[in-house]
Amino acid sequence: MLMQIDGTFIVAFISFLVFLILIKLILFRPITDIIEKRQAYLEKNELTKAQTSDKIVQLKQEKENKLNIARQNANELYTSEVEKYKKEIDYAITSSQDEAKKTLEINKNKLLDESRLAKSEAKEEIVQIAKLIASKILKEDIEIKDNDNKIEEYLGIS
Repeated sequence: MLMQIDGTFIVAFISFLVFLILIKLILFRPITDIIEKRQAYLEKNELTKAQTSDKIVQLKQEKENKLNIARQNANELYTSEVEKYKKEIDYAITSSQDEAKKTLEINKNKLLDESRLAKSEAKEEIVQIAKLIASKILKEDIEIKDNDNKIEEYLGIS
């Protein structure tokens, strides 16, 4: 049983080869092109993803750095403002205390002056009353100069 090669076999063989060439041109090449384009697209997306991930990490780091700097600046500003207000408060307290001391000293001096004046006036009145009492008891007029020293000694006023 050997095969016989006749004209129909050759025509069928040629038709099969033409069919394979047409299938390759019509079906396999577009599918291969689509697969290659898809693979290139995926590789491009993978590269973009890697670059984007790196950029995200970099941006997060920059954000953290900026936040840390902002926190530090805010801390420094807060600290300097607190120190400034503490100094202002200390100055206000010190100046108020100094003013109170001055007022107290002025009032103390006024009171001392008034006390001296009151003592002096009281002394004069006591001397006058003592003279009046002495003149009534002795029934004579007492000289002011002679008796002033005696009365002051007696009363213990100097």
